[in-house]
Amino acid sequence: MIQEHVLWRDFNDDTLRFYASLGVDRINLDLRSMEEGTPGPRFRAGQDMSSFLAEACERVATYDMVLWSVFMSAWDDITYGTDQREAALDAWCTMLTAVGGSGIEALGYNFKPKGNFRTPSDSGRGDVAYSTFDYAHFLTT
Repeated sequence: MIQEHVLWRDFNDDTLRFYASLGVDRINLDLRSMEEGTPGPRFRAGQDMSSFLAEACERVATYDMVLWSVFMSAWDDITYGTDQREAALDAWCTMLTAVGGSGIEALGYNFKPKGNFRTPSDSGRGDVAYSTFDYAHFLTT
């Protein structure tokens, strides 16, 4: 199986056609963006997005691929246990029900209350900066 991670802003016929031409079998759709006009805020508001996800599955299927997973970061209200935690958990459960009901097999998510741990980047060929983690350096900061 060949799968590709597609950002919501790139979820269009040109992108899907391109990945189908490369032999991609599965699409992982990234829904993390919380920008206005993206589906992220509607999921977070607890809206039933079943029809949205069903349409996304159908769109991917027209290119003989499967919408195998969606990706959503864990929401801060849940992660940090804010006063809005219960409402956020209800919205998360609504999202899970919609994902499962549409036939999407997986939900990818990050639970990272402290973000990504990084130390200064190493330089590579052509002065490219590589994301690195040097434990010894980390202990000195």
